[in-house]
Amino acid sequence: STLIEKGYVDWIITTGANAYHDLHFAYGLPVRQGHFDVDDDILYSKQIVRIYDVYIKEIETLQKQDDIIQNEIAKINVEDSTSSLSSSDISFYLGKGASNNSHFPEKSFMVSAYNNNVPVYIPAITDSSIGMNMLPLLFESKLPNYNLVSDIAESAAILWKSKLSGGIELG
Repeated sequence: STLIEKGYVDWIITTGANAYHDLHFAYGLPVRQGHFDVDDDILYSKQIVRIYDVYIKEIETLQKQDDIIQNEIAKINVEDSTSSLSSSDISFYLGKGASNNSHFPEKSFMVSAYNNNVPVYIPAITDSSIGMNMLPLLFESKLPNYNLVSDIAESAAILWKSKLSGGIELG
């Protein structure tokens, strides 16, 4: 976030997991450090989801985060955006939502990127919790048109127009 705010970052490429969990911090949803060598049945009985060595309570964290993401994406008015969205467009709206609605926006690189007009690309967005949260919107006809090829075109345009460009790959 500091690098973004100081103007050192023109664009970001990250995983959907990094963007998804970054938003946990903005919304104050707990993520705990655990251990990778734990019986998953014990964690399951306590409604804890384990991602390698990270523990997340299913109901009090994941379901709340999923509701937030679905609501933010469903609010996207395609008339206010391009006819088809890139992952940076979706990141923009998620960052905007966290900037306006979260308790701790200063803890989020997605918010910093939104506030500083730095595009965040998530090339494998469909292979993440963000992508999984887009599925119910698709079934409800609330999903804006998403075009993953737009990511390539936009990032190539950034490089083409820049004499000097910096990026951070997270994940």
